[in-house]
Amino acid sequence: MTMPAMGTFVDNGQREFDTGLTDAVGSNDTRARWGVNAGPWLWASRLRILFVIDGPVDPGPKPGSGFGLGPVLDTLRDPGAAWWVRFEVDVAKREGPASETLFPGPYGLRYRGFRFTQPGFDIDAYDQVWFFGFHPGNDGGDDSNIEAENFFPLELPELKVLAEFMDRGGGVFAAGDHDYLGASMCHRIPRVRTMRKWTHAQGVPPKDADTRNQTLSFTHIPQSSLDDQEGDQFSQPSEPVYSNTVGSSPLFFDRVPHPLLCINDRVIDRFPDHMHEGEVIEDDKVQLDIPLEIPGYDGVEYPFVPQIVAPVAAAAAISLPLERPRPRVIAHGRATNQVKRFALIGVYDGDRAGIGRVVVDSTWHHWFSMNLIGFQTLNRPVYEGMQAYYRNVGLWLATPEQRASLLFAGVWGVLTGLGPMAFTPRTSPWEVGRRVTGALRRTMSTCMLTELVSSFLDAEAVTLRAVPPGQPSSEPCWSCLPLELLNRAIVGGIGAGLLQLAYDFHEQLNLGNRPRLDPDAIRRHAAEGATEGHRLMTEALARAATDYAYLRDRVARGFAARPVESISVPVEVIALRVVAERLQFPDASDPTLADGHLTLTGRVRLDGSVIAARTLEGLEIPALGARGGLLDLDWELANVLVQTGERLTVELLIGRWTWDEVESELVRFEDAIDGDPSGWVGNHTPKRTQPWRLWYRIERADSSSSTTAW
Repeated sequence: MTMPAMGTFVDNGQREFDTGLTDAVGSNDTRARWGVNAGPWLWASRLRILFVIDGPVDPGPKPGSGFGLGPVLDTLRDPGAAWWVRFEVDVAKREGPASETLFPGPYGLRYRGFRFTQPGFDIDAYDQVWFFGFHPGNDGGDDSNIEAENFFPLELPELKVLAEFMDRGGGVFAAGDHDYLGASMCHRIPRVRTMRKWTHAQGVPPKDADTRNQTLSFTHIPQSSLDDQEGDQFSQPSEPVYSNTVGSSPLFFDRVPHPLLCINDRVIDRFPDHMHEGEVIEDDKVQLDIPLEIPGYDGVEYPFVPQIVAPVAAAAAISLPLERPRPRVIAHGRATNQVKRFALIGVYDGDRAGIGRVVVDSTWHHWFSMNLIGFQTLNRPVYEGMQAYYRNVGLWLATPEQRASLLFAGVWGVLTGLGPMAFTPRTSPWEVGRRVTGALRRTMSTCMLTELVSSFLDAEAVTLRAVPPGQPSSEPCWSCLPLELLNRAIVGGIGAGLLQLAYDFHEQLNLGNRPRLDPDAIRRHAAEGATEGHRLMTEALARAATDYAYLRDRVARGFAARPVESISVPVEVIALRVVAERLQFPDASDPTLADGHLTLTGRVRLDGSVIAARTLEGLEIPALGARGGLLDLDWELANVLVQTGERLTVELLIGRWTWDEVESELVRFEDAIDGDPSGWVGNHTPKRTQPWRLWYRIERADSSSSTTAW
């Protein structure tokens, strides 16, 4: 597979150094969107994609109706999204007389009657192939229809070409829909065929039955108008699969989705809805050993690789078994017509096995104009999230070499696009890394930046980005690679390596010269810088190991046990006695006093809990005057241990009670005090607003006789 050279720039047919970015995006708009100025110093790495379609799928915009891919094409081809990448997309259709049209316009076809084996076609002219398949259509037939000639299935020689392309690193995306839509093209493509349900034999969800995967929301448009809901502004929520990483410190975990679902450091979790979607296969259901049966091809669909284990286990192991990188689901959806959770997006990372990556989607209705029209006009945040998803698919499917090239382009753009005074040749690599990563986040998420940076790590080191399963989030992960350290070191190394070239370039511009970019020098200095960044990172980790070893030993030696008696714990515990002295009945009309005798319960609470209760029965009520009557009590309510910070409440109830909650009309007196318990000692006078008025005193008591609980 032919790869674009790292660090090359798009010259757009121009003899000088202008890349065309200045013309494509105005400088003022560019500064606002990118954070850097467009100019002759910027260049972009190319990712070349071939869309292969069939049936009614069309490259046109078709706003509001039809299976148009125009919004996706516009999104990918938009030069204003970022300076460091250019997606070049051609569209091939399986139907029609075989022909090739050069430069067919923005929504035209590059190939008609397309076959991967047709004369003159070179699959290595592309980096990725994206399939949007419709055939064998909605006829509801059995799986035998999939291979019908009039549905243009991929032929065995084509499958061999495609399989070898994928083994060389070519990326593949594929989507169909409910039933066996898309199966004619996709059901035999390696890995694609087992990551998503394409056939009835695989259990594809139906179109019309109650078991269909319907994701429409019925809260905004009547259910009778199902077609209208596909193009409205309301989306379906998705459930991304998160993983834990270490951000800036082993103590702080970041819960992150897959890079496909990141936009400007927020999560893409809203997708277009549809009345019947397809389905991706869950992780543990993927069949890894079904024979491919492609004549002349002897590759392994899911290759084995050396197992990666934790450092302690690796040191003790004599021989390690092989393992297989597996596809995994990165987002789920929920049906609105039944209780069902199903897989929306699946990925296979072929980096560890040295082969291409794969992405599958449950439905191409996440991509079609008929489903996007409402977002485009009425819900821009969701539409911008989908645009980021489309670009992320292209970026993630790139090879490690291409991802390194994208990072080189991004770093160079920041160094030169911020102006000659933003950096000096003496700026340290760590400072360069801090500033450049901050600027790059204007046009790429932290998830994708880490993905590009990780192209310089081997498979084992990449696994160190994730927190191991079972690692408690409350404990530091010392075996995890902090992503901020990784990103800042590698980006800082690349930036430091390119800094003098960028400085010299601006010096020549300031002198009125017209310097040309030197791709070989950029590539060489950037690669050397990446190596230096790796050294910076390993040196920092070694320094951390040394420093932490010193801290460990110093802390171990430096622990000072203090005498218990010398340590102040400012909590006072005091034994108190609560005594009710006198009770006044201000209201002679109280019906409780009618028969001349009374049963009272006095209770004491601490922080709301009853800790003591005393009951007096058959109290004889004194003669009542205009202002009620007085009753002398001298009634001990409680001996209690109280500590600083507690709240004590004295209450008087009608009837016999213990710890039960009582109705408010039975409470005749209540008084609460808090603060320093030693300040409670003394006489307590009731407020005039109390229904009955109780005078009580609090005095110090012998702690041995104190009540601590009821």
